[in-house]
Amino acid sequence: MTFQQSLQKCHRALLESENLIICTHEKPDGDAIGSSLALYNYAIAIGKKVNIILNNPAPPNLEFLPEAGSMIVYNKSRDRHLFDEADTIFILDVNDLQRMNDVGQAIMKSAAEKVVLDHHENPKSLADINCIDTTATATGEILFKFFQINDKTALTKEIAECLYVAILMDTGSFRFDSTDSEIHRIVADLIDFGASPSALYDKIYNNRSLNSMRLEGLVVSTAELHFDGKFCSM
Repeated sequence: MTFQQSLQKCHRALLESENLIICTHEKPDGDAIGSSLALYNYAIAIGKKVNIILNNPAPPNLEFLPEAGSMIVYNKSRDRHLFDEADTIFILDVNDLQRMNDVGQAIMKSAAEKVVLDHHENPKSLADINCIDTTATATGEILFKFFQINDKTALTKEIAECLYVAILMDTGSFRFDSTDSEIHRIVADLIDFGASPSALYDKIYNNRSLNSMRLEGLVVSTAELHFDGKFCSM
């Protein structure tokens, strides 16, 4: 099966689902949260019942993203029934249930169809449908292609913002070696759909608490150089 065919199969699973869950790895980063919220916003728009269930809270600097307040931090006694009731589970930005802690255990016990969208290498066999591209810069890039191949009308300003943040943070603000011309073309499309680079960067990186800045200062103050200045520890 080609990557494009797997994207189409993944979309069919979404369309046929009535009650779905979106999950990602523990200690979620920008790609995990941005991708999850992009898929959530799309699923809600097409009338699906959907929950995002996390092991840990999202980073505070991502709480501004559309529908971020809808995410659930997993509680076994309160939320286990959601996995029993779901017919499809989308697993984003992770290919190993060991990186999903209690949520991973709940996924293993669920009879729901399992769909993985991910870009990490050495994937484990844990899903009924695997949509994996290890050349992608981020799961957000895979989801952009998922929408473009299956539903060109899907991209809204809200979804574009979520995908932009996912890609921005997993490319190190576009400075990692994986950043190529294709990802810049994708980002250009996201900007056309309403994602504002300056506003999103500002919300992620320029809204910090005083305690956060003081903590960074304490860490930097412990810096020591080793091996003739080639290695710095803090």
